Amino acid sequence: LCTAMLFGLLLAGLSQVKVAIGGPDLTPVVFLGGFIDKISVDIAEQLDLDHPLGRRLGAASSADAPTFCIGQHLAEHVAACGDYQLQVVATTIFAVAVSSAALSLTFFIMGRAHLLRYASFVPTCVIEAFLACIGYKVFKKAIYFCKYEPRQFVPAAFVGVTLYFLKAYHIGNPVITIPTILFVPLALFYAATYMSGSSIGEETEWMFPKIANADFWQIWASIFLDGGGHINFKAWTKTVMDLIVMVIVCFLDCMIMMVFTESKLPVKFDKNEEMRLCGMGNIFTALC
Repeated sequence: LCTAMLFGLLLAGLSQVKVAIGGPDLTPVVFLGGFIDKISVDIAEQLDLDHPLGRRLGAASSADAPTFCIGQHLAEHVAACGDYQLQVVATTIFAVAVSSAALSLTFFIMGRAHLLRYASFVPTCVIEAFLACIGYKVFKKAIYFCKYEPRQFVPAAFVGVTLYFLKAYHIGNPVITIPTILFVPLALFYAATYMSGSSIGEETEWMFPKIANADFWQIWASIFLDGGGHINFKAWTKTVMDLIVMVIVCFLDCMIMMVFTESKLPVKFDKNEEMRLCGMGNIFTALC
């Protein structure tokens, strides 16, 4: 929340586009999810643990995934699972920090050196292909979260596709249609749950596992335990190529946003300055 507030205030106060509101973006989050998958699988293999994602690229059975380093599996591999969890947390935090720093420097340098004019020579089809891969990754991860069960992802797809066409073709007032499409299915789910005599705590099949609360400084402190010894740099190197692709895609995404903003709104602004400002904002978020 603090990073979103800092970025939002920075853009709102300094951006030449006065309607600009900074906030978290979906695109890097999709790549970070892939980072975590690769990091966790590689660390598990180094510790001789049978990670569900390691059996088949990008897939895991609904029965195996929730039991990894939990319950009986944890009891059988206490030491390895403990080391696995420490290394995954520390390496993930390190990977997120590095990716934030890489985005910050890329945006700032591209804007500072006035290099955006060269990016305009990239064909539109190439940019659309890069961005299309984001949709594929989101869809693929959503199917995984639904445990590949049609009774979960088919209703979700129906809601998502309906919302897309309502927004794309400007059907209805978005202030009304978007909250309605989002909250009505949610309300129906909770109503059906309680009317069936069940409770949310019992619906483990439909909900994400519970995560215990932890002070944020304790999570960040885990990366510095033993002088950063829990950071698994070998596992992190598995994400380097994805990191490069992420930086390129995020840069192209921001460039498209600026071009579309200028074409849709009666404003003219310095794209290089806006990119430099985005780099500064991401530097603050990386430090936080």
